[in-house]
Amino acid sequence: MKWRCIDNDVCVFCNRESETVTHLFFDCSILRGVLKSVMNACDINRDIVTWRREWSWYTRKTGGKSLLAKVRRLAFICTIYQIWRGRNKIVFEKTPVDVEAIKALIKRDILMKLFAKKSNSFCFQNLYQKWYSM
Repeated sequence: MKWRCIDNDVCVFCNRESETVTHLFFDCSILRGVLKSVMNACDINRDIVTWRREWSWYTRKTGGKSLLAKVRRLAFICTIYQIWRGRNKIVFEKTPVDVEAIKALIKRDILMKLFAKKSNSFCFQNLYQKWYSM
């Protein structure tokens, strides 16, 4: 594998701010909608805060073996992965990446996991419906 250097630190999604972890995952005006959609699908109805506070919240609220906790853990990690993957496609492959495509990949991953755990419980039905309509 060949390592490549990046000579520009501007966010490839909004082309306005310097790309930092905080900006890319929590402050970017283009990507903020992705995280907000994921949070809504996970039944989290609050504003997005800083990287450190989000990580702290997720570690406290996603412990345990409940379906909701598992889906929230998976959704958080999947969101980070798909955003980073989209960013790398833009930077290294010079391939445009649509934010809706990132959301669709996250949705696909979560629905596949939910389908594998199919249940008639209210929690499952509610989560499945939220993710399906995302």
